[in-house]
Amino acid sequence: MLRLIFCKIKAKEQILKQTGMLFLSQMGLIFLGLGIKYIQTGKLGDIQYGEYALFVSVTSIALIIFRFGIFASLQVLLANSKSKNQDKGLIGAGIVLTFCIALLFGIAMFAFSGIINDLLNTEIGAALAASSLLCMVFPFQNLIGAISTGSNKIKEGALFNLLPKLVFFIALIVFIRRKELDVLSTICMNLASTLVILIPLLFRFKPNFGNLGSHIGQILSKTRTYGIHYYFGSLFNQTTYRLDEIFLAYFHSTVLVGYYSLANLVCTPMVIMSQSLSKAMFKRFAQSNSIHPKVFVFNTLWLIACIGGLGFLVFLFIDLQYEGYSFSEVLKYVMPLSIAFFFQGLCSPYAFLAAKSLGKEIRNVAWAEAGLNILGNILLIKEYQIFGAIYSSIAAKAVHFLALRYYYRKYIREQDIA
Repeated sequence: MLRLIFCKIKAKEQILKQTGMLFLSQMGLIFLGLGIKYIQTGKLGDIQYGEYALFVSVTSIALIIFRFGIFASLQVLLANSKSKNQDKGLIGAGIVLTFCIALLFGIAMFAFSGIINDLLNTEIGAALAASSLLCMVFPFQNLIGAISTGSNKIKEGALFNLLPKLVFFIALIVFIRRKELDVLSTICMNLASTLVILIPLLFRFKPNFGNLGSHIGQILSKTRTYGIHYYFGSLFNQTTYRLDEIFLAYFHSTVLVGYYSLANLVCTPMVIMSQSLSKAMFKRFAQSNSIHPKVFVFNTLWLIACIGGLGFLVFLFIDLQYEGYSFSEVLKYVMPLSIAFFFQGLCSPYAFLAAKSLGKEIRNVAWAEAGLNILGNILLIKEYQIFGAIYSSIAAKAVHFLALRYYYRKYIREQDIA
């Protein structure tokens, strides 16, 4: 009995430690992001920074397309694995599959660079073409996330969250002392900083490339039964969610993309704790029958406190001038946007559904959100600009939360009957 109690206490301590580790790394990432944005907006100016923000949006959307359900499947397989040798074999197979995806991704970015200028009325095409080879690091970001969450290697995930941006920040400081910053140099430094951290981190996972065919087969088999459903859900959901920035550039200007991007950056800390807790518990979710009620309570109280904190931030800094941008212009979007982030944070504990391989249910939820995103972007952004994007996001995230809650309750009812 005492041993059981001790194990439970130790498990809770580990969850808190891992959650705190992820949270602190993400908060560090936010502060580094603010420093990076300060340099970028000051040295690039609003037009070039808008171009850079558009590059980030385009590559982020493309990255969602090039997941193919592989990373979600690998994450679930690792979460349900009870053998370290099995983990190492799956990680080795994941690296091989990711390299193939990365090669396709780089080729696609080079091809898209030829039409993006005319399509979106921008000048980013040359920079996208020149950096297309380095863009191959993007899919490996998904791989690290899948491995660290699925195998509960939270420390490695936390390091990968933070260290590339730290290297990028240092590189920017050194660069601007010698040369004038432009969009291409900013992109290349960002991607190269990720690559420098990525390579040694992959070795830290100790991948095993033996019996490669069998492990690749396991991942592909899981992709057919689970990952493909998750993929199509996330494809329509996340691409349409990021379409708001594309629509802002198309209907208005990349300057608005920059303002909207900064407002999102200010709100992002709201969901960090929620996401960190869910990642720390993902492997336990795979072995549990339900989500502990305390998880919901803690998560909701945290998000409410964050909205209050953002309100204080707006009051405190409303008159501050952020070099390259009027900070008051950014902050007027923060409070309404925080409502969308509130609902997004409420969704995090329902990663439980992914741990249980409920791909079709997750797909259905994502499609519902995607439909609202498309409709909202078409109807609202042209007329209401950034506020149109915010209203659309609030509606979509609220529906996402309610649908996930419905499927979770349905799963619990079915388990009780069984």
